[in-house]
Amino acid sequence: MALLLGAGVAALAVLAAPMASRPPLALLGAAAVALVGAGCAGRWMGVVGAAAVVLGATVVLADVDAGTPALAVAAGPGILAVVELAHWSIDLATPVHDRPRVHLGRWAWIVAVVAGSAGLGAVLFVVSGVPVRGGLPLDAVAVAAAVALVALAAALAQRGRAARSLGAAGPTR
Repeated sequence: MALLLGAGVAALAVLAAPMASRPPLALLGAAAVALVGAGCAGRWMGVVGAAAVVLGATVVLADVDAGTPALAVAAGPGILAVVELAHWSIDLATPVHDRPRVHLGRWAWIVAVVAGSAGLGAVLFVVSGVPVRGGLPLDAVAVAAAVALVALAAALAQRGRAARSLGAAGPTR
């Protein structure tokens, strides 16, 4: 599934680009899909990450050539879904005993994350087109918001890391 979705994202980028740019973008997109396949087959998540970067580069280059900024908004969630599904397929290659219906929760999580990223991308796309004149005070608020967002992401990552380490150690009595 990750391969098909990766091919779809690459095709979207290639088709959005002008005719003169299509051959190199098609090669770049094909390389990204090949990297997804190699990463899944070899269970190399780092290779899948590299595929996401190459897919993103394909989209950015197509966006620059075509002048359609909406392309990134459409392709971004697709790239996220490619990585999530590839990671899941790598996880499934490891034999483990899952509880019944645990996969439904993972499907719901992937759908929610991809839909959320699509919604956030759409909001940012719309907001980025609004001219704003606020000067230094507005710039200061924007910088403070960016710093707060990074701090929140770091705190959530630390919390997740601590929860996983507690789960791996098991309950203590």
